[in-house]
Amino acid sequence: MANIAIEKENIFLNLQSTTKEEAIRLAGNKLLEAGYVADGYVESMLHREELLTTYMDYGVAIPHGDRESQQLIIQSGIVFLQFKDGIDFGNGNKAELLIASAGKGNNHLRILSGLAKLLKKTEIVDLFISTNDKEIVYNELIKYIK
Repeated sequence: MANIAIEKENIFLNLQSTTKEEAIRLAGNKLLEAGYVADGYVESMLHREELLTTYMDYGVAIPHGDRESQQLIIQSGIVFLQFKDGIDFGNGNKAELLIASAGKGNNHLRILSGLAKLLKKTEIVDLFISTNDKEIVYNELIKYIK
């Protein structure tokens, strides 16, 4: 089974709030810069968001590409973006955290499953929203996403 890359340099804290589209575009570009995805993946993330929101609950969104974007994934990995003032995801939903993912094959489900377990722990989500320490975020992510 392939590894899922989680790197401290792909954890971005205290970002300026922007529109939902620009936040997803930023997350996708971070996946691209990390070498996890090829050109076109950002557009697939935006298309996926148009079909069904990736806002989960508790101030967290998990943007990812649509089903047709699998061939654009080079390596499974995630990027973590924190917007303390939040991003408007519509319907009264505000996301302070965007955890964008690219998962090859079964890694897509492994990432989503790990995030689901992590996000059930509201004390961790609250910590992620308030922290200024990448180390804290990194240490929690690697516990849940394997």
